[in-house]
Amino acid sequence: MMDNSEMKIESAIPSDFPEIIDVWEASVRATHDFLSEEDIQHFKPLILNEYLKAVELYCIRDAGKILGFLGLSPDKIEMLFIHPDARGKGIGKSLTLFAIREKGIRKVDVNEQNPQAVGFYEHMGFEVVSRSPLDPQGKPFPILSMEIPNDPNMLNDIQKTAAVQFDRQSDRYGKSHVLADTSDIAAALDGIELHADGAALDIATGGGHMALYLARLGYDVTAGDVSQRMLDQAAYLVAEAGYDLKTRLFPAESIPFGD
Repeated sequence: MMDNSEMKIESAIPSDFPEIIDVWEASVRATHDFLSEEDIQHFKPLILNEYLKAVELYCIRDAGKILGFLGLSPDKIEMLFIHPDARGKGIGKSLTLFAIREKGIRKVDVNEQNPQAVGFYEHMGFEVVSRSPLDPQGKPFPILSMEIPNDPNMLNDIQKTAAVQFDRQSDRYGKSHVLADTSDIAAALDGIELHADGAALDIATGGGHMALYLARLGYDVTAGDVSQRMLDQAAYLVAEAGYDLKTRLFPAESIPFGD
């Protein structure tokens, strides 16, 4: 069985479309219970013959079989579907992190009636910014527009310079970095009563090693940093270990949360 370290994201080509539409249909039947059989049959040829050709397509395979696929427009995730037999293996996270880290994507539209998808994107750092009562075809399926907050205007000149510098260093903050050794954190927290079912905020997360440490303790972790690439690195590190992480771009001097 494939693990996260073996996941390879590949470009999909037109000859993959029949298999991709099979994954789409299986996924929709498992997650979109608000769609009728008539709805599924309406969308299926549109996706196969029109929509797949209109996006950049990527997929993850195992033993030659497509397990999940991703469709991107220049600034948005347009499609993300995982075969129900492959759910829970980190495929959706890997594809989403690819869209964020490699393609600079910060937006996605989600069916409001699919709470699992809404929750997934919230865990990946997206926030709801608007709602439409109808889908793009005018059908009564409400759509939530979600974005990853990323406002460079919140940074002053010094912080912007720091963000650029840390962006350049982000790839060095991997597992081999000195900060990956969290034994000093464990020693510092020894004797402190921790409530592992609570929430934790990791400020200036860097490569995410503290965030991963807290996630392993059972915390619902939000990681913040001045560098988006650092946040992407942290999200990848934590997801690779099998945990969830919310990320938020902000400088340590301006924490965007109340007490």
